[in-house]
Amino acid sequence: MEGMRNKIKQLDANKSLKQNEWNRKRTAIKNWMYNNSRSWAWKALVKYGSKWTALKVIKLQRKKDIQQVLVKAGIQPGMSAMIKHYQPAVQKVVQSLTKAELDQAAHLAKEWNKRKPPPKAQAEATTSKGRKYAKQFAYDMWKQCGMRVVIMSAWKDKDGEVMVGVNDFNDELGDGELYLDWEDLHGKWSAYAKKAFGANGTEDGSGEDEAGQTTVKARKGKKRSQFSLSTNDDGTPILPNLLDLRTPELKDIMRVFVTGHYRLACGKTNASVPWATIADNQASYVSSKYLPPNIPFKEPTRLTRHELIETLEFWKE
Repeated sequence: MEGMRNKIKQLDANKSLKQNEWNRKRTAIKNWMYNNSRSWAWKALVKYGSKWTALKVIKLQRKKDIQQVLVKAGIQPGMSAMIKHYQPAVQKVVQSLTKAELDQAAHLAKEWNKRKPPPKAQAEATTSKGRKYAKQFAYDMWKQCGMRVVIMSAWKDKDGEVMVGVNDFNDELGDGELYLDWEDLHGKWSAYAKKAFGANGTEDGSGEDEAGQTTVKARKGKKRSQFSLSTNDDGTPILPNLLDLRTPELKDIMRVFVTGHYRLACGKTNASVPWATIADNQASYVSSKYLPPNIPFKEPTRLTRHELIETLEFWKE
């Protein structure tokens, strides 16, 4: 597969791509190959977990020392030179340690492999690998079982705050769509996270901090801007100027606009729009005169930018 990607990279259409553009395209190619491969033994997108070694323990515990070595060498975080100078900086820190400190790192590696790493290491793993693990699981469930999953998660970040989130990759698998009712579950899931981790973040829920409360923050697997539309006197939402808006913003606006009208129509302030049901039985929900010709009613993520603009402009008029 790597050889195929290299051949694709050499195509004329790809030679002018910047590195970050090629990285995105390479990931898309990898995902497509994974989804469309006939082999069940296809190489996993990510390797779950890794064995702790003394060197990995040192990298985690001596992170600040390594950064100081780099800074003294004139290498700032984010610089491309970081790649070249990082390993020499690590070796310099390792060489500065005493035998007792090296033995302690080796001992901790054995302990962490046998049980589990400390919260600090888990928080770093969540930041760097959590979404990759979730994506691999979702892809495996789809490919091996034909199963669609939405992963709700809760964890402690490096500052000890309880975080909650959701990872949804269904729009990348087959003809799937994102699950759109996460907001309806957010409150209940946050309450569960607070109880599960306890006020001081313990898993048995037995501890409390000075305020007796846990901070619960939301982090979504896919970031999306949130629009709040102005309304007329009768409560109907008003569409804004659509000029120069990006496609994700157009999708958000359409979602908020339709949701506002649907809730007014059914008289339920927290109702969720049954996008798929409306699309399959459009006549029962909305008259054709309120829809632009030749553009089907679909959940916003299923529409092209042209279809979004045409639909919103039609409603705006």
